[in-house]
Amino acid sequence: SREAKLLNSLYWHTLDKFMLPLANLPKQKLESVCEIHSRYRKAVPALSRIKGETPYQGANGIIDYVDGYTHDGKFLLIAQDGSTSLYPYSLRRFSGRFWANDHVHIVKPIEDVLDYNFAYHYLRSLNFTPFVNNPTRSKLTLPLLKNIPFPVISLDEQKRIAHLLDTMLELKEVVEKEAELRRQQLEYYKYWLLNPDGKLETM
Repeated sequence: SREAKLLNSLYWHTLDKFMLPLANLPKQKLESVCEIHSRYRKAVPALSRIKGETPYQGANGIIDYVDGYTHDGKFLLIAQDGSTSLYPYSLRRFSGRFWANDHVHIVKPIEDVLDYNFAYHYLRSLNFTPFVNNPTRSKLTLPLLKNIPFPVISLDEQKRIAHLLDTMLELKEVVEKEAELRRQQLEYYKYWLLNPDGKLETM
């Protein structure tokens, strides 16, 4: 909807407003503020997967549902290769059990150093071109992942920024759901108002 598009534009404008000034702050490497759980990934060919209810995660999202899991917790999932773009790069938040294939990195911010939600928004603000070893293939190797710089700011400030940005995204989701509900209601009324010949019923 028009409202959702406006909110999305506002989110990206606000994201830039918060993140651009952080470029001048001292930096620390991702490996010093996050645990990297990529070693537990396991790719399974489609024909060998046992069907289940666990999301099977790839570079750009869930691609299947399987039995078993490789990870259980609150993580950031960052494409290793195959990202649909370099800005914004393919990454997402996920909580719970999932199975990760070998096309996605699994990262967990260290709670007393880096806020989970701030890390998500900060990574979304980055152009990943400097971090991939071949822009045409967009592969983010483990050494390059470890060296992604994070600004040194207080945990309270991280949480404040993340809260404001999350509020915008939540409002956008509400607007999108309301627009979809209105669309469904319109389809419902059209169905009951039109007879099989496509003409309006008369009283």
